[in-house]
Amino acid sequence: MEATMEYPSITFLNGSGDITITWDEHNKEQIIDMIKKKMAEGYTFFTTKKIPLVKLYRKVKVNEANLDKCESVIIDDDAFEKMVESTHDRDVAEQVRSGNANFARHNLFGKEQVMPVIERDPRKIVESKALAVRKIAGG
Repeated sequence: MEATMEYPSITFLNGSGDITITWDEHNKEQIIDMIKKKMAEGYTFFTTKKIPLVKLYRKVKVNEANLDKCESVIIDDDAFEKMVESTHDRDVAEQVRSGNANFARHNLFGKEQVMPVIERDPRKIVESKALAVRKIAGG
């Protein structure tokens, strides 16, 4: 049994790599608050089309070949904590630890090339698939 779903998501493009989170309807307000905070810190958000995901209803052994087809993976607490720490972003880590957001993995642009659009309204961002880029700064 399969059901195609579209999930809103944000992919944070930062020094730790690409970190993608998703959320559901009852955690939307917490994510909006985080988006506003990130905008105040200088992040720019770009929206693109949502990617349809297929829900899997049977258990499979996850390996490199089928990881892209898995919607969710259960890992032990130590591995989860390492993933959270790897975000190097306190706000994103807080949303994931609290259960307001989940890590996700997908192909950002898929087969169809979609031109990202800058979006400044957190309520529109939270309903879309978005990329978040930190303000460029010299060192």
